[in-house]
Amino acid sequence: MSYISQISPDNGTTTYKLTDCLYGTCSTAANTVAKIAVCEDFNALVHGATIRIYMTNQNTATSPTLTIQDKASSPTVTFGPKPILRYASTAVGTNAEASWTAGTVIMLLYDSTYSSNTGAWRVVAHRNNTTYSAMSVSEGQTGTATSARSMRADYLSQIAGSWSYPVITSLTSGSTLVWNREYRLGSITSLTFTIPAIRTNDANEIRVVFTAGSAITAAITAPSGVTLYGINDVSIASGKVYELSIATISASAVSVLCKEWG
Repeated sequence: MSYISQISPDNGTTTYKLTDCLYGTCSTAANTVAKIAVCEDFNALVHGATIRIYMTNQNTATSPTLTIQDKASSPTVTFGPKPILRYASTAVGTNAEASWTAGTVIMLLYDSTYSSNTGAWRVVAHRNNTTYSAMSVSEGQTGTATSARSMRADYLSQIAGSWSYPVITSLTSGSTLVWNREYRLGSITSLTFTIPAIRTNDANEIRVVFTAGSAITAAITAPSGVTLYGINDVSIASGKVYELSIATISASAVSVLCKEWG
């Protein structure tokens, strides 16, 4: 198998030697527009040329440019400056999807057709070296933290073991219940409620506990298109505790089971 080792874009007048897997480094400050990368072997700014560059700093500049040179100081070969773009046409900026953080390796492809053939670099891939600390047990239990975290298996076991249904102690007659809740209801005499629509990719369970200081009647309605198996109404004698267990048994069926306590 043979490989192309050189290219002559002007039909022989100038010949460029091609190297593979080019890699450079850039330590230009984050807020500086004119980025400079050093790559000793880069020697052909031709359409489709690619290079991987390690970015020491993140980018916060709007519409940055890139110059590639063979030495950090007193370079003898310089290519650029050329705009750095997303693979679409928008310049990379602080909020652009192809912007990079410190310690990122980005892959650039040279597009000589951009802007009336003046040329530009397009970011086609980047690797972010960001590392994340482990989520603490308390963060997992409270569920209020918003920072990105990684997960330890032992922490996950403790977090999962501590989860329980949120408890709701009041319900307005005629309301629709919420999946994965426990309702503890007392001091009522009559109540109607509707089972919520079935969620196909999540757990669907509800527990309703009636503590009857006085007699209670409750009527249960299934959502449209869902068949209800079990009971659809309950009459609870004074001084009794009834527990309804509501769960899905298919994408279109719900079971309602009742236990009497006391």
